[in-house]
Amino acid sequence: MKKVMFRILNTTMLILLLTSSAWAVGTVTQKVAMVCEPNTSVCFKTLTFVCTADSAAATYPATAVSESNHAQLKGWALMMGSTLNGATAPTALWDIAITEGGVDVLGTAGADRPGTTAISSQFRPLTSTSYLMPGLRPVADTWTLAITNNLVNSAVATIKLFFVPLYWK
Repeated sequence: MKKVMFRILNTTMLILLLTSSAWAVGTVTQKVAMVCEPNTSVCFKTLTFVCTADSAAATYPATAVSESNHAQLKGWALMMGSTLNGATAPTALWDIAITEGGVDVLGTAGADRPGTTAISSQFRPLTSTSYLMPGLRPVADTWTLAITNNLVNSAVATIKLFFVPLYWK
């Protein structure tokens, strides 16, 4: 009887350990929205990522823009972005990179985000060869979001990207 209880207890503990490590994975959700001025044809699109770091390792999963969201953004250009830290903020100077074919489409503009709770900050993609000139970045192939340099478990950040039609001046 003692051996049976011991095995049941060990099996239960093993299941609890395995499931708790599975819950520790960070998450990133994404959503595209169209925003238009009332009674006009002036519109822009947003792509919003809500990111929660792993509860044990403080990392975020690299996340490709979904096919349906990418299809909605083709023919549009990234004009600017913003970040908003949650109640549990990432480490000061955390970084965002959005890559297309291995190239950071932000041109390093996503580096060194503030780490204060509930603070927002803005950035514009840097597009010149010296990464000093802000400009529009058209959407071509699939983009992938990567967040690095965070040391805070379960840190939450919202990243919002603002897109305009390619012909917008």
